[in-house]
Amino acid sequence: TTFTQCLRQPLCITLLRNCTTSDAAAFQLAIKLLVAVMVQPKLRSSLRAELGAFYPLFVLRPLEQGSRAQQAAHQRQTEERKLQGGGEGAEGGGDVQGGVVPPPSSPPNPPTTVAVTMPGNAADAIAAEQTDLHTLYVVLSSLRQLCGEPQMVADLFVNYD
Repeated sequence: TTFTQCLRQPLCITLLRNCTTSDAAAFQLAIKLLVAVMVQPKLRSSLRAELGAFYPLFVLRPLEQGSRAQQAAHQRQTEERKLQGGGEGAEGGGDVQGGVVPPPSSPPNPPTTVAVTMPGNAADAIAAEQTDLHTLYVVLSSLRQLCGEPQMVADLFVNYD
């Protein structure tokens, strides 16, 4: 357990600093670090209280925030479709839908194109949504890794809800 005692403080400091960071890459690496510790049974049992505190911050909170962001993005897309559909009238209804649908499915790195066509901070909002989606992907991948082990599923249910 001396290894665990030596690991406890730097691990907790690192995770604590990165659970609220605005740097998505640091947050994603911290999630991976948390999972790497959680999948080790000896570390998991020695650091049960600490992991129980960090699990909601790194896994549950992003999932809850992600669902809220998804709902807001869907509402914004619906409003944009209504605005664009109402402005075109009856002459190009099919073309309007074709013009609205591609932007959400376009590649994740067109901020210059988006900045030209969208008012205000819309380009920043889209870039933030794309980062959030990547973070959600990392969180869900990490959760899938944790659930790959039957004992870990039981520990998650009992200790880290």
